[in-house]
Amino acid sequence: MLARVGPNVGVWHDEVAADWFTTDGQGWLSVGETGPGTLGLHFGSHWSTRLAAYATVAIRTVSSP
Repeated sequence: MLARVGPNVGVWHDEVAADWFTTDGQGWLSVGETGPGTLGLHFGSHWSTRLAAYATVAIRTVSSP
């Protein structure tokens, strides 16, 4: 959505709760880093379900100085 508006528009909040989720296909997910925390437990390729999250966000126009 933000790709369709100019640089003078921004998201009012930095996080938004999703209004609803849907499944959007299945496929292989490859995790190539072990990283911090428990990310290393998921290293490698795994059969996964992709989820799509939809949300409504507030936007505002930013005034230039």
